[in-house]
Amino acid sequence: MIDHEPRSSFPWWEKLILLVLIAIGLLALIVVWPSASADAPTAMTARIARTAALWAGVGVALCLWELTMYMLGSYLPAGRTGFPALSDLLDPMLNTPVGRIVFVVAWLLCGVGLLRRGRAR
Repeated sequence: MIDHEPRSSFPWWEKLILLVLIAIGLLALIVVWPSASADAPTAMTARIARTAALWAGVGVALCLWELTMYMLGSYLPAGRTGFPALSDLLDPMLNTPVGRIVFVVAWLLCGVGLLRRGRAR
């Protein structure tokens, strides 16, 4: 007997993980979406606009790098060794205990800096 039912290329748990990540992303978007309040600034200063544009550019560039390297690494013969993503380049450093400690400390310091900067306003 021939099975005509199409089979998914992903196991069921990968679909579940995808749904959970989408739900978390949507919830985060709802929670952090700015609301129109009376004390909210109406316009950005030129300095903040330049900074926002710079960070947006850095973020978009990193995302494009990851996406491009993923596509090239997945579909070209050289694979991921010929086209490493940024995460692949950082793996050797982060696979050591010292590298992990440095990364976690830097990550936490960045978070503390952002929290202190937000409270100063």
